[in-house]
Amino acid sequence: MARCLEHEQCVRSWTEWERNCADDRIDILESSWIPGVFHIRRKCELTKPICLVEE
Repeated sequence: MARCLEHEQCVRSWTEWERNCADDRIDILESSWIPGVFHIRRKCELTKPICLVEE
């Protein structure tokens, strides 16, 4: 049960990280003068979650 809960927490952490990165990209595009194809994509600068869950 404990491993299952750890795995669930890990999945939630990654989902939250992906959502926050997407929100950052949207904020950048919305604040850009010329959004779209001319905008250079950048990597997410948020720290990725670390999960120590063994399968």
